[in-house]
Amino acid sequence: MAKSICTRVLLILFSSVFLFSCGKSNMCESDGMAYVMSQKYVKNHLKSPSSANFPHAPISSSYLGSCTHVVTGSFEASNSFGAMMRSTYKVTMKYNEKNRTWSGSDLTID
Repeated sequence: MAKSICTRVLLILFSSVFLFSCGKSNMCESDGMAYVMSQKYVKNHLKSPSSANFPHAPISSSYLGSCTHVVTGSFEASNSFGAMMRSTYKVTMKYNEKNRTWSGSDLTID
């Protein structure tokens, strides 16, 4: 019984910390969220977006200020012939605090 209560208290504590850390002000500076949203942006520019696989972490992610990040990452996706190819990308991601949306620009895929 005591173990169950302790587990519940820890779960509530961690949930509160997670929700607090996902607030509007932290979203702007979140390299992790910039990476996740960069994956979505890159997929929208692929011929076979459903085939794309991304690693758990980017190659690099830099916060430039003003809710802007430069993300460099890698992925594997099918090309026009159906062969899986590994590529790298670099994209600028910007978070709009008013609309709570992310947008990408300056995408390069090598």
